[in-house]
Amino acid sequence: MKAVNLAPPAQRWRLYRLSVIARLDDVPDVRVAMRCATSDCGQYPANERQMPLGLPPIKCMLSYEIRMPQMRAGQLLVALERALVSVPIILLRLEVLGNHAEAAHAGRLERVSSPSGGTRSRPAAAAPAAVG
Repeated sequence: MKAVNLAPPAQRWRLYRLSVIARLDDVPDVRVAMRCATSDCGQYPANERQMPLGLPPIKCMLSYEIRMPQMRAGQLLVALERALVSVPIILLRLEVLGNHAEAAHAGRLERVSSPSGGTRSRPAAAAPAAVG
């Protein structure tokens, strides 16, 4: 059975990836600014990545994923704009990962019934093997 999201579009939760490309020297300042902006919006980043760009690496891309309501995305961009004013950046990108990413993340979890009567998620690898 597929879950249906009946919330209005502005209140639906989506998975976003926030990416910033900056000079290698500015990476610590960019990281602090990104964390401050997300915490100002009440969001907490996950899957933080840092990738050097160029040979020799003179630029770096920082990215992380955030799960938040659609209406918070605009607030996050405004907070990032304020936080990154003093840091020279090359590119700022906010991507909506959408259903494909949610399906990929959901595949790692298995729904099991809990003793309290509801369901809970646990990693699929930790699920007990079926006894036949």
